Amino acid sequence: MGTISVEKMAGYCLIIGPIVAVLIYFIQPGGVLGIGGQPDPTDAEAVIKLWTGDLQTYGIVTSMLIPVALITMLSGLMYFVQSLEGGNGYALARLGMPMVFIAVAGWAIGSGLSLGAGIGTVTLTGDRELATIGFSLANLCTFLFGVGGFLIALGASTRDD
Repeated sequence: MGTISVEKMAGYCLIIGPIVAVLIYFIQPGGVLGIGGQPDPTDAEAVIKLWTGDLQTYGIVTSMLIPVALITMLSGLMYFVQSLEGGNGYALARLGMPMVFIAVAGWAIGSGLSLGAGIGTVTLTGDRELATIGFSLANLCTFLFGVGGFLIALGASTRDD
């Protein structure tokens, strides 16, 4: 079996990572497609009941795959920003990279909270706050990812080559 270049692998990561992450977000319990129902994300009891019910295994698997897909995307994005070095826009793109990194880390923590609900360590009796924290963290990370992605795109668009 041959080797694959770093550039090609980064390109695959930038293509496959976001697609897989979005698909898994769509099919997770309570996600966009409404598999198992769509509880109000601010209603911690309803969310935890959904994740600990019949779709427990399904929720566990999707909670594990989302961070893998997001980190794959982050790997490709890091290479892309690194490739801008020495030209116009590198400083802007470099400024956006920590924001994207923190957003992906926060989403991974949020998936860990969902995983905790799926395996039963986040319970209805004492850990309702964790579900609320996960929802709040996801909102913050979405904002950070948007700003960071905007800065990276702005930096890339100012390139002369």
